[in-house]
Amino acid sequence: MKRASLFAAALIVGCSSHRDASVTNSPAVIGQSAAVADTSVTSDGNVRPDTARKSAVRSVPWPWGPFDTLYNKPIDSKYRLLLARETDTVSHTAALRVKLIETMRPEIAWDVATLPARDYEYRVARADSTSVVLTRHGDYGQQESLKLFLDSASKKLLAQIDFWPRRGLDSIPDHDVAAALGVPDSLVRALKERYPRPGPEEPWDKYLPQVMKQHPMPHSTYAEFARARPGRVEDGYDSTSQIGEMPAAFQIDSSRIWFGKTFYDGEGASGVGGAGYFDSVKSTYTFFKIPEMAAWSVSSMLAEDQIVWIGLVGHPEGMDYSGGLLRHDLKTGQTKKYPIDDVVLRVKRWTNRIYVATAGGAWVIEGDRLISRFMAEPDINGKTFLVRINP
Repeated sequence: MKRASLFAAALIVGCSSHRDASVTNSPAVIGQSAAVADTSVTSDGNVRPDTARKSAVRSVPWPWGPFDTLYNKPIDSKYRLLLARETDTVSHTAALRVKLIETMRPEIAWDVATLPARDYEYRVARADSTSVVLTRHGDYGQQESLKLFLDSASKKLLAQIDFWPRRGLDSIPDHDVAAALGVPDSLVRALKERYPRPGPEEPWDKYLPQVMKQHPMPHSTYAEFARARPGRVEDGYDSTSQIGEMPAAFQIDSSRIWFGKTFYDGEGASGVGGAGYFDSVKSTYTFFKIPEMAAWSVSSMLAEDQIVWIGLVGHPEGMDYSGGLLRHDLKTGQTKKYPIDDVVLRVKRWTNRIYVATAGGAWVIEGDRLISRFMAEPDINGKTFLVRINP
């Protein structure tokens, strides 16, 4: 009992190695113990510490090979969920182990599922007592996600569904989204609107207002680029690189056309991010001074009386990725950044709240803080719905 108590204490503060449960899903008693921090684990065996925690991880041996912890947190009052990537020391193949740990008897582990760990990185998007959502990331960005449906009472996996994580609000009927967000259908339709994008054979400025075509937006010079993005210069971008931006995500407000810059950022091409407005009466461009935008394109904008909301996105060689959401005060010049990790598609206000449609669902801002996040996921029958989680 003394030895078991020591193992239990080690697990509660970190993580422990486990013997594999049998195929009949009987519990396994924990063997060796070692403190292991929360991390993201790559499929080639490297460990990427969670950047928010700045923690390190170390492998500890299982009977079949070393493992690294991906997730180790409570999912309810009875169980902790443990996800660990295990490598077979003989075949060098990897597997993702999904286990339930009893809170009152942390020396007991139940094997729920074993999944192949291919050439991508797993991350836990969310987890509760009924389901776990895993995202997969490869060399070119995010891949298909995986949702595991659990029955904690029987310690069994009920189902698993692969789904595209960027299905967003478009995959859900308007009235269902409205009910989940507590907003009218008209706002949902506005959140689902997309900025028009020219096709492969169409000119890039096809959907720009005519007055902006007649008065083209000035591009950044290489000298401006080098000052704003010295890291890119260190990457090898020089005066022969293709530097330039285009206006995008515009909003027409009387004589002002609010817009953000967009540019491809890879393979010798780049630019300097920014936002501003074009005065159609004076035929002049005005740009805001927002250093946080230098490395980012703009995916969406909402210009209000004295506040501008700006969605940031990166356009690399692979898949687009989010840079968050900015709230810029035109009067004070102050900028606040919200850590929204989905690409922002639309920003709209309704009553005293800001609603943000993203590639993976929606976020809600009240005052100056994020109060709700909604993720578009399949239910056990494959129908997409919105799941509300804490931001």
